[in-house]
Amino acid sequence: MEYQGRLSNTVTLRVRSSAPGIFTIDSSGQRQGAILNQNFSVNGSSNPATKNSVVMIYATGGGQTNPPGEDGRLITGEPPRTALPVFVRIGGIEADVLYAGAAPGMVSGLLQVNARVPDSLAFGGAVPVDITIGDVTSKPGVTLWVEGANSGGVDSAVEEKLAQLKTDPSLPPLPEIPHDRIGLPQDWLGLISWNIQVGGTSTSPTAARPPMVQAALASLFSGTYQILAAQEIPNVGSADLLRALLPGGSLQWNSAFFDTTDSMDNGFWYRKGITLRDSFPLLVTDQTANGKIATDPSRAVHPPVVARFEAGDFDFTIVTLHLTFAEGHTEESVRELQNILDYVDWYFNQSGHDPDVIVCGDFNIPSALSGQTGRNGIVLDTVFDNDPRFQSGERRFVVTVHEPTSRSSASKGGEPVSNYDHCVCSVDTLEEFVQARRVSPDILTDHPEDPEQRLTSDHFPIVTFFKTRGEGVALDGSPQIRPASSTNEENR
Repeated sequence: MEYQGRLSNTVTLRVRSSAPGIFTIDSSGQRQGAILNQNFSVNGSSNPATKNSVVMIYATGGGQTNPPGEDGRLITGEPPRTALPVFVRIGGIEADVLYAGAAPGMVSGLLQVNARVPDSLAFGGAVPVDITIGDVTSKPGVTLWVEGANSGGVDSAVEEKLAQLKTDPSLPPLPEIPHDRIGLPQDWLGLISWNIQVGGTSTSPTAARPPMVQAALASLFSGTYQILAAQEIPNVGSADLLRALLPGGSLQWNSAFFDTTDSMDNGFWYRKGITLRDSFPLLVTDQTANGKIATDPSRAVHPPVVARFEAGDFDFTIVTLHLTFAEGHTEESVRELQNILDYVDWYFNQSGHDPDVIVCGDFNIPSALSGQTGRNGIVLDTVFDNDPRFQSGERRFVVTVHEPTSRSSASKGGEPVSNYDHCVCSVDTLEEFVQARRVSPDILTDHPEDPEQRLTSDHFPIVTFFKTRGEGVALDGSPQIRPASSTNEENR
């Protein structure tokens, strides 16, 4: 920079060769894309594209063209093509790209990509669409409406809910839950996931945090939630203490907890009246050490736990996890998650499986709709959406909870910082799904010692509500959830 004849110091700026972004109808960068159908009509719910037809996707950030573009020039004659390779995915399936370059008749800089809607697409409705130019992919959350039956018996209302959850982070108020201290409505399931943090269930008689945890658990929805998926529980003694800390104490609660050689175990605590069909720790060895299940840190530092629950007429398979933080190396969190997804793939391949699947816990990976990213721009949604095993039919998943859930230190006010905790739901659970979000921070901060003296936990709890009875809610049976080599111990 030069000012009045004097030059500033020199800085180096990294410049990407492309930065694709699809324009959307409402200019939000989410939901319905700015896309024309083959007959040049505007694509939308009332005007979907047909399979095997060509759609025109309008975007920006295509990088250099051949020949190079000129600022402000109106594109006439033969339009310049993108110099980098262009790929399009529609509904998770790679689409044939027929053209990628400047938009004819428009100002230079507007990118038009013509792609054929895959005939192999297994479902219709609002399906995700993204563009990759070079080695950079557009942000998730943009959709294209495709004509055709939805997948796996899922009705159109569920397809619309899926599309909304994938593109809209807003949380409509629930009249039944005006605040987070009110009891849950009848025939609702409250699933709490909370990284309580080591020390929150300490069995030391002088430990300061367990009473704070107990106060939060009692205040939360007046203690009427039915399942708690907890992370960072160090041992059996702490697991038993947590049962006692829950509203009503050990007489009202059971647990599915497996003591491993890790000091930050995961587990489930469930109220009497909720049926546990089976549970087991995942990604552990078949060895023991000092009476504890030996972990396999090469696959999971903090072993996940899988369970099969029945609540009213809603039954489901659920995994609770705490992915490694690895000093902020998000790639390591993703690597562990992929090991867990290998199990989920195995489960879906079993005859008679129930497609209602939930994965919840501390992922240490932000969601796309949170506006945050992990290292190298990683977001949780792309781990699922880029995995070909989970791109169609009942195997589709949606990431929920987009508010920051981890907290700064007590000395910095215990403020919400990073979006790490999520409930990831399969499409079939959306028939019962009501809402998922972080609970009100004042459930923790109303305690006189939080954050003035210490934090109740360095994470806020999250909650997911499901309907347990009503239209579309029915028991699916008791499928096999346990691979032959899995370990089990007596549930407590």
